[in-house]
Amino acid sequence: MNKFVFFLLFLGCLTSLGQKSSQTAQRLPQQSIKSVLKSETTLQLLAKHGKGTIRLRWVAQTPEIWALGRQYGYVLERTTIIRKNKKLAKPDDLKTFTLLPATAQEWDEAMAKDAYVKASHSIYMDKPEELTEKDSTKKKDFIRGKYAFSSLTADFSFLSAQLMRLGFEDKQVIADEVYQYKVHLNYNSYQSNKAFTSIIAGLELTVSNFKPESLTDLDYVDSTTTLRWKVPQDAIFSGYIIESSDDNGVTFHRVTTAPYVPIENSAKEKDEVLYANKVKTLMQTYYYRVRGIDPFGEESRPSNVIKVFAFQSNLPEANQLTSHIINKKTVAIKWAFPDSLNANLSGFKVYKTKNFKEYKPVTKSTIGYQFRYTVDQIEEGDENLYYIVSRVDLRGREKSSEPLLVSFIDSIPPVKLNNLKGNITKKGIVTISWKHGGERDLYGFNVLRAEGDTPHLLHTIKTINRPDTSLVDTIPMIANTRKVLYMIVPIDYHSNAPIENDTLVLYRPDVIPPKPPVLNASILLGDQVSLKWLPSSSVDVASYQLYKQYLPDTTLRLVHTFPLTKDTISYKDGELEEGKTVKYLLRAIDQEGLVSNDSAYVHILLTRPHRLAAIDSIVARYDEATQQVQVKWKYPSKRSIQSFYVFRKKDNEPFLKHKTISGKLFEFTDKIQSSGNYSYQLIAHSTDDILSRKSKPITLKIQVKKSD
Repeated sequence: MNKFVFFLLFLGCLTSLGQKSSQTAQRLPQQSIKSVLKSETTLQLLAKHGKGTIRLRWVAQTPEIWALGRQYGYVLERTTIIRKNKKLAKPDDLKTFTLLPATAQEWDEAMAKDAYVKASHSIYMDKPEELTEKDSTKKKDFIRGKYAFSSLTADFSFLSAQLMRLGFEDKQVIADEVYQYKVHLNYNSYQSNKAFTSIIAGLELTVSNFKPESLTDLDYVDSTTTLRWKVPQDAIFSGYIIESSDDNGVTFHRVTTAPYVPIENSAKEKDEVLYANKVKTLMQTYYYRVRGIDPFGEESRPSNVIKVFAFQSNLPEANQLTSHIINKKTVAIKWAFPDSLNANLSGFKVYKTKNFKEYKPVTKSTIGYQFRYTVDQIEEGDENLYYIVSRVDLRGREKSSEPLLVSFIDSIPPVKLNNLKGNITKKGIVTISWKHGGERDLYGFNVLRAEGDTPHLLHTIKTINRPDTSLVDTIPMIANTRKVLYMIVPIDYHSNAPIENDTLVLYRPDVIPPKPPVLNASILLGDQVSLKWLPSSSVDVASYQLYKQYLPDTTLRLVHTFPLTKDTISYKDGELEEGKTVKYLLRAIDQEGLVSNDSAYVHILLTRPHRLAAIDSIVARYDEATQQVQVKWKYPSKRSIQSFYVFRKKDNEPFLKHKTISGKLFEFTDKIQSSGNYSYQLIAHSTDDILSRKSKPITLKIQVKKSD
């Protein structure tokens, strides 16, 4: 909403504006004027036509411009821009009105006619203070107070505005003409400092006739009604007149003698105004309306009329609540309230709740103010209810009483818990959870505990007095048994509990590692070690881990992990390093992942052999077409083979070295010249000069065909 600012109400300075002798206004030094005018400030102008006249009102936007206007006055210029309802190509008929400060005689003559003139007389007739940019804050505040007060009186009195040279009535106007008015300070540097303003006005131009809108009774508390109204967009009101009527709106009178000026806007919306009025007499209907005062000091049309009934709003709450159980399904609630205050009530509302979170109304509508009781039907399962009585004033506002607890006889126990489960951590923290039957009268749970297979020794360790679904307990981890028994018993508000309850069996986690196995035998078979052991005596072993260590190295190497079966009592290790002593040890791992101590060590030394193993995979075949024997073999060995020696014999002859083959070849071809029984044997020779045992002989009966 666009607001036309006419004043800054500075009430703190009003007390310092005492009556002083009237003196002729004197000019400020030229240097001071330039200092004041160096900032860009403006005047602001409004126009309003009446019967054959046009009224003009302007205002200085700062105390500095106001102080200059007070000393030098203003110049008003008028040009005609429309004549006989036609726009002129060029404005003409310039008229100039020089408005010098009013004389003491003018002020004296007007004071008898207008109280606002009398109020502002001393300000304008006092000696003007020199004002520069270096002036003290105290001096500037003093001038600001004068500026605010005089601007306010000019808004409420057009005569006062004319004497301050802030208003002018132009009577030399013609109905079919439109004029442009321009007002500026009576000082030659006004234009460079923008201390001027202009407006277009004419008798036939439409002037909006605003009024306060949407007057409502916002609130009523402690005999005070808060009024709220809206200011129409583009409306300019300097103050308001609040009127009330106590004769059904026939006659209205002002609530206060002086106009109401909102110092600050306390409403949520910028275009709203609030006003609080305390009524004189209770139990009576009042009518309110509001008028606005424009900057010409004229009152607007009245707003809409509202009706307010005044009553005692600060009422006590209902008290002395009592209950009477009529039968298993019905209860009567009674209360007390002063009969002398009945006229201020709409009645009573009664609520009930079980947990102070959900409130249910007992009756569908408000109980009449003449009643002090109600009857409620009890639902199945209701055992403990809280009743609250709210007294309701004429505005529908409630104030609650203290709650009344009503307990009903109950012999039905809650159902036993289900989904009972839990676990125990290695630190002895027990966590248990469950689900209950959701009974509305559930009070809590008794928690019982016992050790081992002794359910008859269950004893109560704690009571949970709320309908929870979990429990945290702490137990010692060192005990004679790993088994722990728990029983969670639900109870209601009447200490009813189910006869049968499930028992939860939990086990303490295993914190003791298993005993190690006994590694008691080792046999060196060629280049392999055969290990055997006796299993661990612990019953919770899940697997074994075999380690070896080549001395003097301290690094343990995991050889193999054996899941627990009947066959996990032996292992053959062929991954050995010749000439090094290897140490074996075995560990047991239980189901909790705990590892036993090391078993007894077994030491094995794999020495350099005198002979390598014999070649035992030999195949020989005779080809009649080529008359050649082809011998092939396989010889896997950890040692590098330098060469193979082939021995041969015919019939009953002895074996003789026949051929030497590279250690990288695994076959040779032998040319046969004559028939007979041919036998072959092989020996491997390693690069570190070790011979293998002779292989088993392989014999072929060969018949050489003679060529034709």
